[in-house]
Amino acid sequence: MYNICSGNDSLKRLWVPGRGFSPCMVDLLFPTVMISLIILSSINLMFIMTRMGEVAFFRRKGKLPCLHFILIFGMALIAFQYGLDLFVRLFYLRYTLVLIWCIATVLLVISWLIGILLVNTEIFVISNSPSYPNRHTFVLSSFFIVSSLYECIPFVNMSFLHDTFTVLTPLWSVRFITAFTLLVLIFLAPGFPLARLSYHNLESTPLISQPNQQSSWSKYFTTIMNVWPFIWPKNNFDLQFRILIALGCLLAARVCNFLVPFLYKEIITQFTTPDQLPWVIISLYCLAYFAKSGIINNLRTFIWIRVQQFSTRRTMVGLFSHLHSLSLRWHVGRKTGEVLRVIDRGNNSITQLFSYVIFNIIPTFIDILVAIIYFVIAFNIWFGALVLLCMIIYIFATITITEWRTKFRQKMNADENVVRAKAVDSLLNFETVKYFNAEDEESSRYDDLLLQYQESEWKANASLVVLGLAQAIVINLGLYAGCILCAHYIVERDLTAGDYELTIV
Repeated sequence: MYNICSGNDSLKRLWVPGRGFSPCMVDLLFPTVMISLIILSSINLMFIMTRMGEVAFFRRKGKLPCLHFILIFGMALIAFQYGLDLFVRLFYLRYTLVLIWCIATVLLVISWLIGILLVNTEIFVISNSPSYPNRHTFVLSSFFIVSSLYECIPFVNMSFLHDTFTVLTPLWSVRFITAFTLLVLIFLAPGFPLARLSYHNLESTPLISQPNQQSSWSKYFTTIMNVWPFIWPKNNFDLQFRILIALGCLLAARVCNFLVPFLYKEIITQFTTPDQLPWVIISLYCLAYFAKSGIINNLRTFIWIRVQQFSTRRTMVGLFSHLHSLSLRWHVGRKTGEVLRVIDRGNNSITQLFSYVIFNIIPTFIDILVAIIYFVIAFNIWFGALVLLCMIIYIFATITITEWRTKFRQKMNADENVVRAKAVDSLLNFETVKYFNAEDEESSRYDDLLLQYQESEWKANASLVVLGLAQAIVINLGLYAGCILCAHYIVERDLTAGDYELTIV
């Protein structure tokens, strides 16, 4: 005999009034998140190893540092404790089989065992790389944070231990201490100062020198800080005021963006049992929708024009001064067309960078956070977890595919520079072309360069299509899961038709 959940627990609510957290929900949610983090960490590590080409580090022999030995031993100890916990419950105490708890325990054992391989691989592969930061990856560190929170649940809800005070309490106590010790060690190792010196024998063959292939995402915020003076004028209060007004318009647009689906849900709910015309809610909905899509965005764009002009002028003047400060030897050998194209692309990149960060990326993260909080409060934990899972997969897929397609974009930019340099330099030296009667040869060379550029452009655009397709698949699968989940609760009479409209919008 077995039960899905123990006792009167269910999968509908995370918090049970008068008791605390639902053990069934916690045992399903935390192990699922942990095994998902392990899978994401494995994919991330495979991507990093493929990109950096450092498989040769597997062949390096070295002594494992003490901190890392304790880290791996602690992870193996936790995996053993979960297995022992399962054995004691089923064969010694002979408890009724709880399906969710058994599945969760198996997932935890698997995640900790795979985590040992990931930690060991990161120690000997990534930490030895001179081009990679001396720390464990964020995804793997998040696994240890979530595992520590999972072990803290009994302090919040002591009903978790109602049947374990006799035999299983020592297992949980040791596991709790071990989990928090590992959480400390994961941030110390491999960041411990002497850890790198113990990975290999200093008298042996030196480390393979690797080119600096730092991820474009890892230096993203460094680039923003470098170009920040071109956006924020120190002594120009008029432009500073315009920036603040534009940010205020952005905040107002996000508020309207939140109100539109909420008001639409209220309209649908009132139409299910119509008593009178809800003209107030309809008016507020139309006003919020019009403000979000029309007035506020156009006003923000209008205010931002002067700020963008200031950034463009500062960038162009600074670059122009830098070019004049270069030596005569550089100017004699320069390619004018390539220089002009680089100037145009750099100027446009700075303005687009801040436009994306301020008006797209930051508001998107705010919307995600608000959506998760609202769904958890207004619906239940499943909707918030679904939104969070979709956004994690979406962000991970976006970063991974963007890193993969960066080489195609860089190759396309380099070929475009060559094409522009060839066209401009050929026209500037038209006397030489005429003198040697080389018009056909110049046209043929230009055509070959265009074909090469178009090949690179096709790869860059095709990879962009792959990125868009992956994002669309993640979003639509998340929408499908949300619709099915909402429809299930509507059938159970827990939600209304207006909630379904809110979920879709």
